[in-house]
Amino acid sequence: MKKKRIVDERISGQLHIYGYQAFNLLFVGLMISTFVKVFVLRLDLKDWLDSFLILMVACGYYAIRCVAGGVFSMPDREDEQRSLKRKNLIANGIGAIVFGALSFSFDASGSSRSELIRNLAGSLVAAIIFFAGMTWFSLLYRKISHRINEEKLK
Repeated sequence: MKKKRIVDERISGQLHIYGYQAFNLLFVGLMISTFVKVFVLRLDLKDWLDSFLILMVACGYYAIRCVAGGVFSMPDREDEQRSLKRKNLIANGIGAIVFGALSFSFDASGSSRSELIRNLAGSLVAAIIFFAGMTWFSLLYRKISHRINEEKLK
């Protein structure tokens, strides 16, 4: 007669931690791989599209599951909400600056002076659109997550 394995809370918690750590390692590895292929090696699209798509699917799945689970709920206190929104704006601003700089550096190689000005203007517009889109999206998913969390608590 075989004994059934008993999984207590400690073992279950450890399994969740290991899964979380493995996902983070894979995520960082794919992000570094994609970054190196695109910006350092400057490979063609067909050479790095698979890594990028796997990375985007994983990010999308994670975001959808977190929103559906009510993880990104807004805090109850007003000062914590302002602090969270401020941090969100700072993070989106840094992301837009990095996006604009990478976009400009990628487009600027081997360009004439007039093309550089046009590329800079295009990169600035793209960075502003990136900032506005990410800010809107992050506020939207926090609002949806908060609503789902409130419904689960009723």
